[in-house]
Amino acid sequence: MAAHGHPDRYYGWTVARAAFSILAVTYGLQYTFGVLLPEIEASTGWSRTRLSGLYSLYLLVYSLLGAVTGRLSDRLGPRRVITVGGVCFAVGWASLAVARELWQVVIGFCIVAAIGMSASFVPCSATVIKWFSERRGTALSLAISGAGLGGLVFPPLTTIAVSAVGWRPTLLGMSVIALVWLLIAARWMVASPEAAGIPIEGELGRRGLPDGRTVTRAGDTEPSMTLSDAVRTGSFWIISFLFMATWLVVFVPIVHLAPFVTSIGGTATGASLALSAIGLGGLVGRVLSGPAADRVGELPVLIAKLVVDIACYTVFATASDLLVITIAAVGFGAAYGATVTLFSAVVGARFGRLHAGSIVGAIFIGAATSSAAGPLIAGILFDRTGGYSTTFAIGAVANVGALMLAVALLLVARPRTAGATP
Repeated sequence: MAAHGHPDRYYGWTVARAAFSILAVTYGLQYTFGVLLPEIEASTGWSRTRLSGLYSLYLLVYSLLGAVTGRLSDRLGPRRVITVGGVCFAVGWASLAVARELWQVVIGFCIVAAIGMSASFVPCSATVIKWFSERRGTALSLAISGAGLGGLVFPPLTTIAVSAVGWRPTLLGMSVIALVWLLIAARWMVASPEAAGIPIEGELGRRGLPDGRTVTRAGDTEPSMTLSDAVRTGSFWIISFLFMATWLVVFVPIVHLAPFVTSIGGTATGASLALSAIGLGGLVGRVLSGPAADRVGELPVLIAKLVVDIACYTVFATASDLLVITIAAVGFGAAYGATVTLFSAVVGARFGRLHAGSIVGAIFIGAATSSAAGPLIAGILFDRTGGYSTTFAIGAVANVGALMLAVALLLVARPRTAGATP
């Protein structure tokens, strides 16, 4: 027990804090691509469509590998997976800083960095799921809010650094910092309470049950389904298509909001602030959505977030005032932050914690692969139309579809045994 923290403090919170650190660095660096995009375009002569396509390929590769890293995390433990992933992530982003040819970007950024990124969200969120039952939403909020903090801090710092030393030295320096940070944080990622010899009821302090039973908000034994069990349920496919719909354009504001602001006459500083507004909203969404889900349930919070998404994409598609766009960016960030928190929470509530890595990874394939198409679609439409209105309108429509699926999920009973097939 001594190796896993103070005996009176549940080690799951240490795991959540380590996940916070990992996600802050990986997603923080990923958020900077929107700031770097105009700089890369100007210095290399590569078109926005081509650069957006490379970023989409990066997203596609790490999305497809999420199922692999999730399963490896279940089998080998998150510490090994995140350590190897951290090295790949840092080396891959550093390769973008020194690349002179497109093939170098494809190998270094789109493949190596993507391998590293695949060892971020899925292993971190799945591991936190395994450490918590009653307070899972709150723990996930703590962990995943790291991505929001990274999105808030990294873009303005990147803008300052780029103006001082250029985009290549800036990106190279951030890659070195990321490598050191991830290798340290990975040491604290222990696979599960069982692996540490700690009862999961320790999360409840004195309210834990002395006979070792696992409790849920409903007071029943939590379902414990394998991936093969889960795919036989209607819930699995509704959740999969729901997140595919809402994530179709989720990276469009992250990648293209800064260029969008400058395209309508905004300054580089205004564009960076608008992008940081997403990070600010994302931090708020991550912090608040988990505790809210613990109190009222994951699905009501998910439905509320989809309504906010629809409103924000509508504003992006129609507004031209920077203040209005920035306010909408905060709302979008909050909705996006809630999405990444609720994604894992919904999976854990429906299918249990023991095989969370495999199930989260499998659903993540469809959702994140869908998200990879968004930046490319936006780049193509921008090159053809000179604007982003059509892309943002597509975002509003996609989230209407996701909202309908979320309502349908309310009508599907949660599976309670491995053999349940609602």
